[in-house]
Amino acid sequence: MGKLRWERIKAVFEAVLAAPEEKREAVLDRECAGDGDVRREVASLLIARTRSSVRTAGAARAVAG
Repeated sequence: MGKLRWERIKAVFEAVLAAPEEKREAVLDRECAGDGDVRREVASLLIARTRSSVRTAGAARAVAG
């Protein structure tokens, strides 16, 4: 993946994260402007972030006991 492509994906990812949860899908659609490849990459990053957060929260609860 080229540097410009990665920068575009990163910018869209950050814009989506900055949006309120209920508006993230609309922001993703708007920011991707029909670029399905960027949308898929950002969606993949969002899913990975969510899974990581869930695992971290679960581990924290286990430690807290």
